[in-house]
Amino acid sequence: AKAKLKMITGETIDRKKAGQYAFNLGRSLRDLFISFPTRYGSLIAAEMDVDAHKMVTVLDEYIRKLLTESRDIIYREL
Repeated sequence: AKAKLKMITGETIDRKKAGQYAFNLGRSLRDLFISFPTRYGSLIAAEMDVDAHKMVTVLDEYIRKLLTESRDIIYREL
């Protein structure tokens, strides 16, 4: 009864909903990172006066590396 009262009053949250929220948040952040090179690579290249295709390629490579490293950290903590 106490647990149900805490849920109703908002003191606790549903574990399944929290897990789904965390999953969706992670997916959204991953998608933002993955789209970054395509969305901004050419703009950055223009500011730096370098080849746009090369900039997009390099950004994509390093962002994917970052995401792989972050995945390793997340799984290590579980």
